[in-house]
Amino acid sequence: MKLASASKDQPANVHDFEIDLRASLMASDPPHGNRRSRLSSTFFNAYISAKEMLMYVRFVCADDHPTAEGELGMFEARRWIDFSVQKGSIQRAQEDAFWWFAAKHGGPGLAYPSLKGKSRTRNVRKSLFWFVEDSAFPHYEKGSVIRRARDLAWAITQTGAEIREIKTADPGRIIWRDWVQVLALPNPGSVPRAL
Repeated sequence: MKLASASKDQPANVHDFEIDLRASLMASDPPHGNRRSRLSSTFFNAYISAKEMLMYVRFVCADDHPTAEGELGMFEARRWIDFSVQKGSIQRAQEDAFWWFAAKHGGPGLAYPSLKGKSRTRNVRKSLFWFVEDSAFPHYEKGSVIRRARDLAWAITQTGAEIREIKTADPGRIIWRDWVQVLALPNPGSVPRAL
C-alpha cells in the first residue's frame, strides 16, 4: 500500500515502508528457521534502516554530561533551575512546555526505558537521548515534539541558562528507541558540541 505521492522504488514515508515491508515478508516463507523471529528481526532491521534517513535533535546546556561524552541535556538542566523565583510568565511557559511531555499531567508523555540493575550497563550510562526530528505523539501533528521541546528550551533560556539545539544524522549505536526518541551510545568524538 503506497501513497500516490510515493515513487515506484521508495515509499512516501516510514509508515508506508512498514506496510510494504510487512506485506512482502509475509508473502514469502523463509527457507529455514523460525518464521516469526526471522520476520521480526528482518522487519526491525529494515525499519531501523528507514529511520536512519532522519535527523536526530538534542537540546543541551553548557554543562558537561556526568557520564557520557557530550553536554548535559535540557531535561536534566531543568532540574537545577528554581522556577519558583522566576516571573509568573516564565513559570507558566515552563510548566506548559514541560508538562506536555509528562503523561501523568495530561500530556502525551515521553517513554523512559527501564534500564536498571543488570540492564544498566556501562554503554547505557554513556548513552544520550535524542529526539527523532519529525517525530510526533499519536494524534498530534508531525514535528510537534520538537516544537514543544523548543518551547521548553525558550522557557529555560528566560531564566538565564543557555540551551542550544544540536542535530546529527548519526547519534551513534542505538540502544533503545521508540517513535519519538532514541537512546544512543555516541561514537568516540562524534557528538557535536553546541557551546
